[in-house]
Amino acid sequence: MAFTSAKRGKGQSSAAWNKGKIYYSSAGDETIKAYTEQFGKDMDCFLKCRAKEVLPGGLILLSFPGRLSETPHSQVFSNIAYDLLGSCLVEMANKGIISEEKVDTFNIPIYFTSPQEVEAAVERNGCFSVERVICIPQKKTQDSISTKAKAISSHMRAGMEALLKEHFGDEIMDQLFDNFLQQLHKSLAFQFGVAFTVFLVLKRNEIY
Repeated sequence: MAFTSAKRGKGQSSAAWNKGKIYYSSAGDETIKAYTEQFGKDMDCFLKCRAKEVLPGGLILLSFPGRLSETPHSQVFSNIAYDLLGSCLVEMANKGIISEEKVDTFNIPIYFTSPQEVEAAVERNGCFSVERVICIPQKKTQDSISTKAKAISSHMRAGMEALLKEHFGDEIMDQLFDNFLQQLHKSLAFQFGVAFTVFLVLKRNEIY
């Protein structure tokens, strides 16, 4: 799920500082904790806003990509792709195309939550009760590696280009995603990543 920000603690001295990475999934425990806490804060805000729109007893359905609680963040399909994109940016920094500081101060504000984390957030918030949770694995296609790589690269660019442009500038986008596509062709890791869609039915509480 997307959230408002992914700050790196209080700066380079923070244990959550994520040097050389743009994402949390293969980072240290403190960085993962920072992402988890930000997700909890934003989920609480989201639920409070939805509570103003739904009458007591009313239902809302949430659907979002997630993970099973026992699945490490580093093994989630999309997280593997985000880490690979990050490695492309690090490579560009090593070549002097962009600065290391630009990489170190950028975070992708997305967190793949588990059903248990969402249920806990709903309980803490108090506006809704959980009526049902379903976690459905996404089927893998039988497409060729080339076809999969092109699809992943296109989807990544469509979803992330505006955010990347704002931080790194427009001039590196073509080179970045060309490199990303090449790395996808070479990498076998993304073929083994797992992906789930979480469906959640919430009921608005009478009093909260």
